[in-house]
Amino acid sequence: VTASRAFLRNAKPNLSIRPNSLVKCIELSDCSKCDQKQATGVRYIDAKGVERQLMARKEVILSAGVIGSPQVLLLSGIGPKEHLEEVGIKTKVDLKGVGSNLVDHPRVACKWESKLKGLNPMYLFSHVEGNLYAHSQLNEGPPDIQIQQDHVRTNEDLLLDPPVSTGFNLKPHCVRPYSSGTVRLRSSNAKDKPLIDPKYLSDERDLECLVEGIKICRKVVAESPFDSIRGAELKPGLDFSSDDQLRDWVRENVDTGYHPVGTCKMGSRLDPLSVVDPHLRVHGVDRLRVVDASIMPIIPNGNTQAATFMIAERASEMLLSEKW
Repeated sequence: VTASRAFLRNAKPNLSIRPNSLVKCIELSDCSKCDQKQATGVRYIDAKGVERQLMARKEVILSAGVIGSPQVLLLSGIGPKEHLEEVGIKTKVDLKGVGSNLVDHPRVACKWESKLKGLNPMYLFSHVEGNLYAHSQLNEGPPDIQIQQDHVRTNEDLLLDPPVSTGFNLKPHCVRPYSSGTVRLRSSNAKDKPLIDPKYLSDERDLECLVEGIKICRKVVAESPFDSIRGAELKPGLDFSSDDQLRDWVRENVDTGYHPVGTCKMGSRLDPLSVVDPHLRVHGVDRLRVVDASIMPIIPNGNTQAATFMIAERASEMLLSEKW
């Protein structure tokens, strides 16, 4: 089930989708009743390159994702004053947490050749065959390692890594990471891609978690059920055996688990990095909410899709229950 099938296929007629459009900023004005800024609409560039404006009768709901939502807020003058001044944007709301607290599940891909021949037809539907959760020696709480098994060998872009007939992956993810990064603007131009710095492994505990994950992958593949399919270990390879060698390999090969969260963190105004309150309303701005994975204050120790759906469902309940 995809989000499109679940929520858009039978959408109500009051939903209007404008594809291939780019949001420039959220329009803000002074709120005479609430002594703060309020969102009044959105300025965007349509598919033909024409700049247009949409006015909000009630609220503006920002759901541009973990990268896009902080980018739009920053382009609107909502964010850390020091950074906005660097890119020439006037600060309208000094909110230090916008674009901070970028947390992801870092991972590496361990690869083996396979004795089996032919491409598994299940690749047409998904390259992932199974998941395993495990504890590292550093952890005493919930599992901090998720190992994903791919029944074909893929490269770092999730494309088939030839020859596809002779390989499989096991990918350990650090699912309780301590490192966090940032999303910042490259310039004041909305067409410029933002600067994304996940700062993977900036906390050494994440590095040790992935080293432990590699060892667990090797133990799993060494078990007897793999005897009939296990070929040579390609990555890291048998030349990487000591902990120091594995640390070096992880530093060179770590990549994203595609589970980023946290750049518009939910929390109390007492938290200097919080961006939205428990009702997902942006601090210091009336009639503006953020509804996506960017509001998660802490990353789940698992895939984030279902949690993101839950955030959207909860936001819908809040909007319907409030008196407009």
